[in-house]
Amino acid sequence: MRDLKHPERRVRRDLIRHLFYSSDPRAPALLSRLANGDPDSHIKFLSRKALALLERRAAVAPSTGQASVQERLRAPDARLRQGAVWELARLREPRTFEMLAQMLPVEPDAFVRTAIARTLPRLGGERAVPLLRGLLTDESNRVRAAAVEGLTEVGHLPSCREVLVMVSDPDPRVQAAASRALLAFGFDRVARALERLVTDQDPRLREAAARVMHRLRIDEMARLSERVREDGDAAVRSAATGRAPATYSIADALGVLSSRPPEAAVQDPLDSPNRDERLEEARDIITRRQVSRIPKVGQRLVEETDPAVKATLVMVLGMMKARDCEAQLAGCLRDPDDRVRANAVEAMGLLEDPGALKCLVPLLKDPVARVRANAVIALKRTRGVNLTAPLREMLEQGDARTKSSAIYAITDLNVSELALLLKPLLASEEPDLRMRALEALEIMRRMGNLVAGAILAEQAQIAPLPPTGLDFAPDEWDEPLD
Repeated sequence: MRDLKHPERRVRRDLIRHLFYSSDPRAPALLSRLANGDPDSHIKFLSRKALALLERRAAVAPSTGQASVQERLRAPDARLRQGAVWELARLREPRTFEMLAQMLPVEPDAFVRTAIARTLPRLGGERAVPLLRGLLTDESNRVRAAAVEGLTEVGHLPSCREVLVMVSDPDPRVQAAASRALLAFGFDRVARALERLVTDQDPRLREAAARVMHRLRIDEMARLSERVREDGDAAVRSAATGRAPATYSIADALGVLSSRPPEAAVQDPLDSPNRDERLEEARDIITRRQVSRIPKVGQRLVEETDPAVKATLVMVLGMMKARDCEAQLAGCLRDPDDRVRANAVEAMGLLEDPGALKCLVPLLKDPVARVRANAVIALKRTRGVNLTAPLREMLEQGDARTKSSAIYAITDLNVSELALLLKPLLASEEPDLRMRALEALEIMRRMGNLVAGAILAEQAQIAPLPPTGLDFAPDEWDEPLD
């Protein structure tokens, strides 16, 4: 996996989470590589923790020679029940969500409840919201933190007020989870939710809002802060200082919110009439890895009319490997917009479903170069498909853009036979094309392609090779990184 050496820590951290929850048999080996070889101490710590939990899970819930998952859910040993919950999450059987929802109210062990809280959003999406809200007052800090994270993962916008209240939880683990959740909800939504709490008639909610504002210290909230300091209730005014003990508990504030009629449905940003808001939400879904939003993305893709938004939604489904939305992606292969069609080809390739890739073969003759190049890359592991012929045709008969797309595809495939197709381009009369071919061969050489290396060596004997964008002066490495 290339993400093992990705320069961004966030990407490697997301990979650890993916490996831990996946059923990939390579997970222990990949996590061991991160735990022993990653330069970042935080990544090492998370990898070792994931490995320890995987070993514990395997010890308490081996896959063979033991009772059924349903029987282990009823076992007296909490570790067996916890292992059964994780196994059910991986199996994703039809009744798994209902089974765990029934188990949650009677489960005495905090670690098992935490496992259920982390599993429910992935299985039930918004159906998990009432259960997660109920766990916000759980006696265990682990369970409360997991419930906050679950509400964030579901992306349930009306839950923003409950998550805000949890910022003032006495436990640092819960505070941290709630603070991270507020970043996911976005400043504008948090500001509106906080204003509703500050202006509420119930002093329990106003005090909770005052404590949240004291903890967050948001400069843009100066107007609300002034209103809190002038509140008619002494408990609210004291809470604004952060020094007085709480008059009301978090459970009191959450109880008030749960007794209120549900808020009017908040419009999903994907359904916003504003094109830019739809684009931003689609990108945020990828950033937050909101798997529970996949069905909504698939639904929106069918309804979307803006080509830019549609192309982005297609990539969301591809990058999240949403095989359940394969039919929607296949429909986009016939879209009149070039970018949508090209992204649909790339997304189908990311699904890594051999059966789905067969429908990409006709697109090797698409009139748009980018679509053909993406089809070549997507089909690179498909047997019986001749990829050399379409690439040769693109290089011999295409315009400059078509040739650039072919060069991009050849570089990605990094096959010796295809490297030979680039050799004639080194004598092209177009400087940009010569440079692209030279850079492609250099990249392939660095990736171990001997034919590309031989072509460059032969060319260097004829004439000195010009510098490429891949070359760096030695003193450039001495520049400060900040």
